[in-house]
Amino acid sequence: MNAKASPTPGHLDLLNIETFIWTPHLETAGEVCLRSAREGSKVGFAYLGKNNPDDALSWKLRLMGAKKRTKVRQFAKLLERQGVKIIRPPSLKPSILDDIAAVSQRSFNNMAELEEFTYKDAAIGLGTASSLISKTKDSNPCLSDNTKLVATYIREALVVFECVISLIEQYRPRTVLTFNGRFALSLPIVEAARAKGIEVLFHERGADSTRFYLHPLQPHDFSYARSRVVQVWDKGGSEKANVGHTFFARRRQGDGIGWTSFTGRQLQGLAPEKSQRRRIVYFTSSDDEYASVGEFRTHFLFTSQRDAIKWLIDYVRGRPETELFIRVHPHLMQKGAGERSWWEGLHGDNTTVIKADEPIDSYALAESADVVVSYGSTIGIEATYWGTPSVLLGDAAYRDANCVYEPASLHELKATLSEDNLSAHSPDNCLPFGYYSLTHGEKFIYYKPHTLFSGSFMGVELSTLSVVGRGLMRLLRALRKPHRPT
Repeated sequence: MNAKASPTPGHLDLLNIETFIWTPHLETAGEVCLRSAREGSKVGFAYLGKNNPDDALSWKLRLMGAKKRTKVRQFAKLLERQGVKIIRPPSLKPSILDDIAAVSQRSFNNMAELEEFTYKDAAIGLGTASSLISKTKDSNPCLSDNTKLVATYIREALVVFECVISLIEQYRPRTVLTFNGRFALSLPIVEAARAKGIEVLFHERGADSTRFYLHPLQPHDFSYARSRVVQVWDKGGSEKANVGHTFFARRRQGDGIGWTSFTGRQLQGLAPEKSQRRRIVYFTSSDDEYASVGEFRTHFLFTSQRDAIKWLIDYVRGRPETELFIRVHPHLMQKGAGERSWWEGLHGDNTTVIKADEPIDSYALAESADVVVSYGSTIGIEATYWGTPSVLLGDAAYRDANCVYEPASLHELKATLSEDNLSAHSPDNCLPFGYYSLTHGEKFIYYKPHTLFSGSFMGVELSTLSVVGRGLMRLLRALRKPHRPT
């Protein structure tokens, strides 16, 4: 960025520190900064994500001259015109840089050891593990295959941590604002702020592309999400029940609602023919986002989803009157080879695995079941809404809402799975979750979304490409369009 830092230290009401330039997250940060500035707060913005491995540009964009700093400079100019102070990254002392270089070479024997790694009491390893899982698309990546990447994550995370400490000492903000909080280069911002006793605000996507999340607790905190569901429902008007019903109808029609739909390849109504056997259907979760988030996810009967699956396969093995269908989440098609191999390699007596790319309709499959089981997938509560008894084995925003069965022991789980007259909970109990899922978050004012991943901020569509690069991109898109004879 070409703007200069303030030459004298001073107090800020809000210091926004970002390490990602993804749309709409950078623009969401700008939304919060402008709202605060226009309310009279002193606001500062600092970007520390120059070397963020999670935010690297594709080789195609780089070939066209794309640079992250191009987008950041556009963004910073818009903020600066509205009175936001643009702050350069601080220079770290050589002794600190030497310490960082030495620490980043540390090796780890397994993921648990990586997750437990701390630096000056900051949970650096937890964020690194979370990013590594997302980057490799593997819930249990091989550390020996990713030695350089882990070292890069840790080095850059320590740089961010030390820079944030320096910025806080210089500008003494009341609140630090940042994105999400779980990644290798976002968690250090949180840890540094907390080390200095500074309040943290998190921003994320809201219910849909027109809304954003802004709260003092991370979006991965299920207990907080549950309290928010209740709060939003209690504040809802006379239309809230209808909105809740609308959520479940739209989901069944293939609407991703705030994210990409994964049911596009499924054939409506297609499900395995029902036999005389009791049918248990397990819907897997694509839960890499929650695989390394520390205390925010609680495991109840099992230590992981994989352990739950193994238990279910063993449970039906000696029960010829029962069949188990495992519906692998369609998102698995985008995961790493090791992840796909594990899930699609599952087998056992009386067990059938429905692969991620099979056209079986998840909703028809749920309706064919005597009981649905999940570890937190949204279809767990959707099954209840559409009339099928549903059992939750993991954590979810709809837990403790009298929507699903939540066995407290393996004995209780066995009894629930074998209950012939098991009935679904009332669909009315599901409506608060549906209402929350369509309405939570604040409406944008300064950001106008075009799609889930594009939009304009203050009337400008920010880009990593120069004016020439954007022209070339438009030309390439035009050339790819099929020619229609007149």
